Amino acid sequence: MDLSTVPVVADDGLEARRMVLRTFGVQVDKVHEFLPGGLARVQAVSEGSIGGAERPLAKDVWVLGSDDAGEGWQATYERGSLIIEHPTSVAPRVADNLVWLGRYAERTDSSSRILRRALDLAFDHGSKPESRGGQVLKAVLSAAERITSVDLGSDDPASAHHRIRAAVHDPKVTGSVAHSVSRLAQAAHQVPDLMSDDIWRILSRLEDGVEAAGGQRDLASVLDGLVDSTLALSGINSESLTRDATWAFLDAGVRTERAQRILSLVEHTLGRERAVIVEQQLVDAVAEIAESLITHRRRAASGPAQRQPALALTYLLVADPTNPRSVAFQIDRLAEGMRLVGDDALSSRIVGLADTVSSLDLAALFETGRPALARALADLRGELRGIADEMGRTHLTRSGPRRAVITGWEDEQ
Repeated sequence: MDLSTVPVVADDGLEARRMVLRTFGVQVDKVHEFLPGGLARVQAVSEGSIGGAERPLAKDVWVLGSDDAGEGWQATYERGSLIIEHPTSVAPRVADNLVWLGRYAERTDSSSRILRRALDLAFDHGSKPESRGGQVLKAVLSAAERITSVDLGSDDPASAHHRIRAAVHDPKVTGSVAHSVSRLAQAAHQVPDLMSDDIWRILSRLEDGVEAAGGQRDLASVLDGLVDSTLALSGINSESLTRDATWAFLDAGVRTERAQRILSLVEHTLGRERAVIVEQQLVDAVAEIAESLITHRRRAASGPAQRQPALALTYLLVADPTNPRSVAFQIDRLAEGMRLVGDDALSSRIVGLADTVSSLDLAALFETGRPALARALADLRGELRGIADEMGRTHLTRSGPRRAVITGWEDEQ
């Protein structure tokens, strides 16, 4: 029996090469059901058998249902105007990788920022833990430990710069920058057809950066480079992805992670009583970590923020909807994303959380005492975790556990 042929791109153009399609069946109620698609094996050369000495080419064959089809077009009338049909649903596996791509991108950025500030403080004040700067260093290290779950030496500031290097470089440390970059790259490689070609250069730059952190003397410049790369990655995703459900899931990962990390940063730095002279310097450090220092200083120079800098910064980072780094801004964007996905129920829940944030009486919380502020911020983080869990159950849960498949082809690896 003659085998089927398919066109293959060769050195001299297209060639017809023989092909066989291996299909797969699963046993359901003692009956085998065969799945659409399979594995195509094609001759490695134009002549010879598929099972010859040279390993044949092998490619997955997918059969898409009508609901999985991508963008299409159709003429609205004979003169050729078009209606663009965007995909309205995303497979759970794809959505899961997009969300975690966004989350790990944000973790890489925020961890690099807080470690960069901690490193700067450690070089200046690590040997003077009781000084004002030393107390600010302890506060930043303690907050960073709570955010990243990495031991940064908050109890021994003199050794902090050595631990910060490990927190950047060591991929085996869960929570390190290297660990986040590795997971970020893994998620991107799971959905390569949705990524801009430029993103691979940025990922390579990030991987080179965390590797250099192990031996390069100037760790501060390495962290600067990592932040530059995360900004480039954010710009690519923002300016290159079509605003459909795929973009909404990636953006949801960014917004969820950033909101929780900002809440944790404020809670573990400004959510406890400190000497005024220490808090004034700590406020600037927190504003710099959250990429809001310029706005904070401008407001402090022209208004009541000068008298209550901690309160002013807390409002800027939590409740100000105009600040792209604020919790309120992230929640608004998250609600927009879920509306784009078509999940009105989850979007309504997120809008309710936005109302809670906007109605926070931060001045009253500061007057009551910092523990009250810390509890309020912790409650918001808990609600955000609940929203993330609901999004996972609704959109990211796979249909069943993965199982090993034995093909019986010894020449395949």
